Amino acid sequence: MTRKQPTQIAADLATRIRGDVFADIIHRVAYSTDASSYRIVPQCVVAPADVRDVIAVVRYAADRGLPIVARGAGSGLAGESLCSGIVLDMTRYMKGIRRIDDETVTCGPGVVLDDLNKALLELGRKIGPDPSSANRATVGASPPTTRPAHIRCNMATRRPMWRASRRYCRMAASLNSRTM
Repeated sequence: MTRKQPTQIAADLATRIRGDVFADIIHRVAYSTDASSYRIVPQCVVAPADVRDVIAVVRYAADRGLPIVARGAGSGLAGESLCSGIVLDMTRYMKGIRRIDDETVTCGPGVVLDDLNKALLELGRKIGPDPSSANRATVGASPPTTRPAHIRCNMATRRPMWRASRRYCRMAASLNSRTM
C-alpha cells in the first residue's frame, strides 16, 4: 500500500462526493480529540452530504486500507470517534428528522438526541439512551455505544438495525416508552 498525503486523499475524495473534504491541519487537529484522553490526528475529515457520499468514502478507504470512523459530537469517553485515517463528520449535513411514525424514526445520524426527543415529546414518547451528554450526543452514535434494551437489535450481530435510505438512516426502535 502506498501511503498518500492528506492533501492527495482530500483531492481524490473531492471528485467523488458532494459533501465537504478537509485536509488542512486546523480541521485535522480539531477532529483529533473527543471527550476521552486520547489524541489521534486523522489524515482527512469528510462531512458527507448524503448516504451516497458515505458509501463512496467507505469504498475509497477500503480500497486503500485506510481506517475510517463516523463521528457525531465526539462526546464518547473511549476514543471511539478517533482514527488515523478518515473521519466522517455526520453532524454537518446529515442531521434532519425526516419522519416519525408509531415504531420508526427516520433521521440522519447527526441528529442530536435531545432534538429527537423534543420532536417525540409531541407524541408523548422518548427514545433512549439518556446520557448526560444528550444535548450534544448524536443519534448515530448513541445506540452502538450504549445499547439500551428498548433499541431493537439484530440478534445475530447484537447491533442496532440501521438502514440507509437516501440521505437518512432509518433506526428501527421501539418508541413505546412514554416520557415521565
